[in-house]
Amino acid sequence: ILDLEGQLLGDADLDAVLLAAQAPRMSVAGQFEERPQVTQINLKGNPGLTDLGMERFLRLATTGVGAPRSLACVPNLKSLCLAGCAGLGKRALSLLAELLQS
Repeated sequence: ILDLEGQLLGDADLDAVLLAAQAPRMSVAGQFEERPQVTQINLKGNPGLTDLGMERFLRLATTGVGAPRSLACVPNLKSLCLAGCAGLGKRALSLLAELLQS
């Protein structure tokens, strides 16, 4: 689970989360390691998130479209908590509906 509850995140913070999640993970021995699969994201209590930032985050995280190396860092998302994210509106909800259908 990626638990970012109550961190007062804004859109730029979501961009930073994506960059970190997409960066190659190196072991102490200098070998590439596989990343643990994130299936749950908790963004509860982050009222500064907007439709634009959430749309970019969800699209890049789940599909990899537009991401560096076109890699989805959360391709198997099963749970997303957006309670208290008052800055989200129709655009973000429309994308969520689209992703749920695919």
